Amino acid sequence: MGRAHSRLTIAQILSWADDHHANTGEWPRQSSGIVLANPQERWRRIDAALRRGSRGLPGKSSLAKLLYAKKRLREPRLRGRPPGSERPYQALALRSEGLSFAEIGRRMGVSRQRAHEMVNKAKQS
Repeated sequence: MGRAHSRLTIAQILSWADDHHANTGEWPRQSSGIVLANPQERWRRIDAALRRGSRGLPGKSSLAKLLYAKKRLREPRLRGRPPGSERPYQALALRSEGLSFAEIGRRMGVSRQRAHEMVNKAKQS
């Protein structure tokens, strides 16, 4: 039987990611292995918890999406995405900062309804 893993917080993950970046010069990926600041933890397990919504995390996310939304990455590391597909993630990042759909639409040059659709698309992928 697998051992139980402790609860995680976004702040804790971001702190570990900042530490990883300071020590390696790169932001962590799902495949980065051991979390340097907590050797009992693995980036793969953190990414899985973000995706599933386990260990106290909301879910429907990923390590790459979290780092992008919190301005650690310029673009999410998502394979197989056509050019321009980062716009939903930009909308999601703005929404996570507390902006209204109307303000997101103004900043991105789209309607409020389109801003809402982009945020939902990013959450579902």
